Amino acid sequence: MKLSKKTGLIIAIVVFFAAGIYLYMDYSKIVDEKAVVKEQLELTQQQLQGIQIDPLTAQQTEMGNQLSDVASRSGEVIFTLSQPISNIDAATALYDVAQTWGVQINSVTSSGLADEGLEGATFSVISLDAVIEGDMPNLVNFITHLNDSYTTGIVRSVTITAPVAGSGANVTTSVNASADLRMAVYTYKGNQ
Repeated sequence: MKLSKKTGLIIAIVVFFAAGIYLYMDYSKIVDEKAVVKEQLELTQQQLQGIQIDPLTAQQTEMGNQLSDVASRSGEVIFTLSQPISNIDAATALYDVAQTWGVQINSVTSSGLADEGLEGATFSVISLDAVIEGDMPNLVNFITHLNDSYTTGIVRSVTITAPVAGSGANVTTSVNASADLRMAVYTYKGNQ
């Protein structure tokens, strides 16, 4: 089948016209995307102009001052934690606090010194276990004031046994409450 020149020309015009439509659609898509990108750029530039650097500079200065304060206080804390403490010192302080609050220490045991890592630092730790007896208010005051008496110590656990109230043939009356106390006293050794 042979196509005439006229048919060939019509086909060429249709193909050329279709290609022109396709190129126009592609071009209009690019123009639309360019408009969106330009709008986003203008919006971003407006947002950047709205950012004020002065408050951020002041905040940075304030944070630098706070960091300096923390650094100076950390030296004091390290000095306090670096003071060596022995089992005898720890037990003596425990007896002193007990005397202040009018409670009786029935027994004190210690596992001796052990090393413990905490937040990247190494500490020597003395664990103390004690059995204490006394009036309930004095016993509670004694326990709450232990943390004040040991600047580098912490009460890890306390179990208080309250006196039994009442009377009768089968009820035993106890005058004093008792407590099983577990605490730790830390001494700073250095960074790990």
